[in-house]
Amino acid sequence: MSTSQFRPVDREVAEQLLDDAAAGSARPGDPLAQLLTAAAAPGHGDELAGEDLAVAAFAAAQLAPSPGSGAGRPDRDRSGLSRLAKHFGFRALGLAAAVGGVGVALAAATGVFSGTPSHSGPASDGQSIPASQGAAAAPAHTGASASPATPRPAGSAGRATPGSRPAAPVTQLSGLCTEVAGHVAALGGDTAAATGQTLSATGLTQALASPSVGSVLTSPVFASLTAAAGRATNVPDYCALVLGLPTLPQPSLAASLPLTTLEALPVRLLEQLPVPTLAKLPASVLTRLPAATLAKLPSSALATLPVSTLDQLPAATLAGLPASVLAKLPTATLATLPASTLATLPPSVLATLPPSVLATLPTSVLATLPSSALATLPTSVLEKLPPSVLSTLPSSVLAKLPPSVLGTLPSSVLSQLPPAVQSELGLG
Repeated sequence: MSTSQFRPVDREVAEQLLDDAAAGSARPGDPLAQLLTAAAAPGHGDELAGEDLAVAAFAAAQLAPSPGSGAGRPDRDRSGLSRLAKHFGFRALGLAAAVGGVGVALAAATGVFSGTPSHSGPASDGQSIPASQGAAAAPAHTGASASPATPRPAGSAGRATPGSRPAAPVTQLSGLCTEVAGHVAALGGDTAAATGQTLSATGLTQALASPSVGSVLTSPVFASLTAAAGRATNVPDYCALVLGLPTLPQPSLAASLPLTTLEALPVRLLEQLPVPTLAKLPASVLTRLPAATLAKLPSSALATLPVSTLDQLPAATLAGLPASVLAKLPTATLATLPASTLATLPPSVLATLPPSVLATLPTSVLATLPSSALATLPTSVLEKLPPSVLSTLPSSVLAKLPPSVLGTLPSSVLSQLPPAVQSELGLG
């Protein structure tokens, strides 16, 4: 159709054309309507060849526009192709590819034709990842080729370029992880990987631990994966995490992953990290972990956590923290700590504790408390304090002490006692 014959079609007219063509009532003499009607007709055998593959390609990409084609109108392009697919099925998809120029390019960009996975979810722990699951789970192989993936042209999917959309989520990058492992396994002579069979969790772990990972990652196809991991040396551990593998190839390097990547990892994956590695993670990541996991960390790591997180830890764990950190905790939390731990706190903090808790402290610690806090203690506790400390207490408190204890106080203090108490002491 020449440009001189082109006539703009608004959304309402386009909807009507699609409805008429689907119903077989297209207007006679209208070339576009006739083309749509032809697309709606049942397909022949040769036309339907490869239908499953093409449909999988569009499904994997969710009918998104190809790179550089209609990038500014994703909703319009997507709704148009979805509409065609709804009314006319595979033949309409072929028509959309011919008219819009997105069909084959889209399939190639998403990797469906080449065996390169696009968006996929993480593998379950210890399970193989079959290639037949398409967009639902990435294949753990790379086809028959044992060489690294062929680089794609600039601007193709998987290539990190300036101005491109943000890094793909963990679930989308897991497909690249399995492909890297498949390439490495094939390079190492794994016949199963070379023939396109799945890799087990053990096979994935062994492949990611191989030195060959670095050479495979030189392909631009894996640029987005390397970017997500921060650097190539982080990729093995990153992939082991997102694939839910039981061990990490290089656990000590996991803490060097980018902060944004660590914060995006599911808690179940973070919990798989060994304690020494967890201890190196920033506080913003550690705060997402459950108390049972945090309780395993050394006090040096716990000391970096906010009070709201520390407050959830068991008393036995808190007891190992420095006094400067404990002093920030709520009184109710401090009250659960053992006396030996409380004894390390400054008097100003101890003074806020209830009398029942203070009564458990050693006499030497009680002697450092202000008189206002001591005045709340029971007589049985006060009578153990030295005279120098008792002398600072109000006479109303001292009057409750037994004569044997009062007799140790200086006369200047006893003279302040009520007359009845002085008389009992024989001072009247």
